Amino acid sequence: MLKLIGFFIKLSILGMIMLVVGNLVHYQGRTLSDHAKNWIQNTEKSEVTQDIRKWAHQMSSPIEKHVQPIIEEVTPQDQSELKRVIGSKKRHR
Repeated sequence: MLKLIGFFIKLSILGMIMLVVGNLVHYQGRTLSDHAKNWIQNTEKSEVTQDIRKWAHQMSSPIEKHVQPIIEEVTPQDQSELKRVIGSKKRHR
């Protein structure tokens, strides 16, 4: 268990170091963080990314057609019953 906690502490420290280095180190007049942000923005605009989004939407749309939300209104009788049950649970604690 202590090894696992140590691993997560080391991982957190590594993440903090990477954040600091990414904001301090400059390359071609901009920080590494700025370069990464621009790279991600360009990737989101690419044609491949758009194709993947279209494919994912096509795959999920048949599921959405068959799934209907279940909306039930709680009647006043059910509300009073729920309050009674919850109240009795709180008293037994």
